[in-house]
Amino acid sequence: MKKITVLRIVVIPLMLFAYPFFALSQDKPSNFGIWKQDQNDLPAFELNFHKSKCPWYPFHHTMSTGTNMVVTNQWGDVHLLTTESGQKNLTPALWDSRGGFYPTISINNQLTSLLYTELDSLKVIDYGIGYTQFSGISTKSGYKLKVEYTIITPFNFCKGFYAHINIKNLSNKAINATLYVNSDIWIRPGSPGVKAFAAELNKKEKLHNKGIAGFINPSTGFDMIALIGSKSYEGLNTNHTIKLQKAIRLEPDKVVEDLFQFTYNTDHKLYMQKLSTLTAQDLKKTWVNEVKKADFKLDKAWINRESIWNYSQLLSFCFYDKSLNENFINLGGYGIGDVNTPTAGFSMREIAETAMILANFNPELSKSSLRWMAKTQTKGGDLKRNHNYKELKKLPENQMYQDDFPNESDTEIWFLMAIGEYVATTGDLTFLKEKVEYINEQVTGDMWNHAKATFQFIKNKIGTGEQGEIRMLKGDWNDYLSKIGQLGNGQSVMNSGMMCKALIGLIEVANKLGDPVAAEMKDYLEKLQQAVGKTFDKGWFIRAYDDHNLPVGGYDDRLFLNAQSWAVLGKCGTPAQRKLALENTIKYNSTPIGLTLMSKAYSSPTPENISWSPIPAGEGENAGIWPQTVAWFIWALADEGMTTLAMQEWKKSTLHQHTSLYPEIPFGIINGPDCYSSFHAKEREGWTQQAVFDRMNQLPMNPIIAWQPFGLIKIEKKK
Repeated sequence: MKKITVLRIVVIPLMLFAYPFFALSQDKPSNFGIWKQDQNDLPAFELNFHKSKCPWYPFHHTMSTGTNMVVTNQWGDVHLLTTESGQKNLTPALWDSRGGFYPTISINNQLTSLLYTELDSLKVIDYGIGYTQFSGISTKSGYKLKVEYTIITPFNFCKGFYAHINIKNLSNKAINATLYVNSDIWIRPGSPGVKAFAAELNKKEKLHNKGIAGFINPSTGFDMIALIGSKSYEGLNTNHTIKLQKAIRLEPDKVVEDLFQFTYNTDHKLYMQKLSTLTAQDLKKTWVNEVKKADFKLDKAWINRESIWNYSQLLSFCFYDKSLNENFINLGGYGIGDVNTPTAGFSMREIAETAMILANFNPELSKSSLRWMAKTQTKGGDLKRNHNYKELKKLPENQMYQDDFPNESDTEIWFLMAIGEYVATTGDLTFLKEKVEYINEQVTGDMWNHAKATFQFIKNKIGTGEQGEIRMLKGDWNDYLSKIGQLGNGQSVMNSGMMCKALIGLIEVANKLGDPVAAEMKDYLEKLQQAVGKTFDKGWFIRAYDDHNLPVGGYDDRLFLNAQSWAVLGKCGTPAQRKLALENTIKYNSTPIGLTLMSKAYSSPTPENISWSPIPAGEGENAGIWPQTVAWFIWALADEGMTTLAMQEWKKSTLHQHTSLYPEIPFGIINGPDCYSSFHAKEREGWTQQAVFDRMNQLPMNPIIAWQPFGLIKIEKKK
């Protein structure tokens, strides 16, 4: 009891001294811009980087058509990322390449760039749902031009993106000029340096005609790449740049306005026909009905904005995997890697996690994600831990991914839970009858068979340890706890609670299907619930048992957030124990910007039995703040009927709240890395991991925005 007394008297009062009360801040602007409503009555963020001193880093905005992602930034760069032929960037902004779209103008034989960074004054960037609009004034040509161009990704599963330009003559005399719109192609990775790539392109068949410029078969996996406009433009190619040009005459106060499409692997003739029937506003409207699913029409306008915006941002990570013929939600960030040369991969569990969210808003995408995972599964139920975008090769009929036991313990549990969440949310049992191939050659089973194979794999291959909890092996969700089960004996209370939650849903499904496996699942559930219930240590559930059967995260140690969330969701322990665990979590882990992963940080490096990673206190997994894990706790609160507390914690975990308290921190406004640093990090509070793993310069990541709509819908359903 002595240690916990110190924790209560020293650690908690220090936290309360920093935060005298957890009042939520008013809606006020950050140092980086303001929120507003666009013409579709959807939220948009207006950047003011040119007005104030701000860090010179990209400040990326992610957008998706549902098939590919487009990434823009504060410098006007436009990157098109696709996973159809392995992950590629078709339009990097690097060295000899300026990116996916930019206008230029030639007046009196003087070429002037109208790229955003080249504009001279009144520069504004609007980040909207499915679009980025760049605008400003150009005077370098000797004339005054108002320039506006918008990159648009309609949510209609097309390939590429659209671009709209609007250029107005603010001079007092007419302008005779040649207007160009340009797209630089350079497929990375997979092609040589840009000069060598340009030389190869010049050997390819070119698309030169009215309203189109591009190449046929420019690289492996790409049948064509083209820039399409109206037939008033002439297509031409110079090295690795495809462009459209036309002569214009602009009288004072007159405007030239046109719509273009950058596309790949499509029927370009069909797209040329369709382009003339579209407007920029038509394309933006494709998002309206989709994102309004996340509008709960609550009394605070910022709450509705947060939910709508975050759901749209989740969809901005949507890709198409040609090898498996399914759509899925990418992790982003280090799951993509360097935006100019994307080569990284990410944990398969992420697909199941986002499938759970999508079940509540877009069931078709949820099903596609689950099929995507099922197609990577072995007949024996094993799932790959990571996906690196390489085409999966079929395995022999009975082969599994590992020869002895799995090297991780949670991917299969997430898959089961996502299937249960999908059926519980939609009531759709027919999905479980869909036939889906395994990764093994010539082996197919319906989705319910995939689920049952997963259950047997968890029960019999991953197995339970001496205390009756599921073995942790080399890691569960929290990779930081990497030494706890490395010998194969350590056990995860988090995983065990998760499995209980998954089984609660699956037993109901099995009963509806009349499958006798329900009895086996029920027996396993009861044993796990009893085992997790026994880990309750005076005030909360412990986190794990290590390889030597020693408890981690007990009452005289520290409170781990995830153990409480999933033990509660899995209905482990008594109702009184679950309630006390939730209350103590709020007491010891709650901060104004969300709940910390642990009530007390470890030293850096950690004790010998905990981790390989020397993450500093308060950063990342070492008592940092992870919005997705906060959402799981909010779900647990709501599930126990504690909706007032759930809403309180939901508000603290929002982008709105973080921006209000840390207006000078240049992420977490529209999206950002997947975690914040907590007060345990002292002067780094509110930022993100830096010392060991720099998350500042990566692309945004979906976990920071994916779960707020999910948490909100769970609260609303329980009110």
